[in-house]
Amino acid sequence: MSEQLVTLERVKEAYEASFDDINGRKYEITKTPHRDRQVVFAFYSEIQKKCGGGFEFLSWPTYPAIERILCDRLTFEGVQISKRKNHWDDYPEDFLQFVQIAMGVISYPFVRGGHGG
Repeated sequence: MSEQLVTLERVKEAYEASFDDINGRKYEITKTPHRDRQVVFAFYSEIQKKCGGGFEFLSWPTYPAIERILCDRLTFEGVQISKRKNHWDDYPEDFLQFVQIAMGVISYPFVRGGHGG
C-alpha cells in the first residue's frame, strides 16, 4: 500500500496549483472555508495517529461527513464531485489518491510552515 501514499511535496504542489492530476484526470481544488478546513484537519490528524498509513478510517461512522466536504471542494470537468452521479463507480482507481490529496490540500494551510507562512 505504500506506493499509494501521497507525499507532502505532492500535496504542496496541488495546493499551490489548485489542482492535481490523478491517473491522467485533472481534479481542481476550490476555496475551502475555514470551518470545513478545521473539521478536515482534525479528522486528518486523528487518522494519522491511529491508522499509520492504512485506510480503515473509510469505514468509520465519522468519515462520510469528511468525504462530503472533500467532494464539495474538488471538481472534475468543472463539476463538484458531490454532484457527479457515479463518479467513483466510473473512476474507482482515483479514489484513494483523491482522498489523501484532498485531505492534505484542505489541511495544508495549517501545516505549511512554522508560523503559517
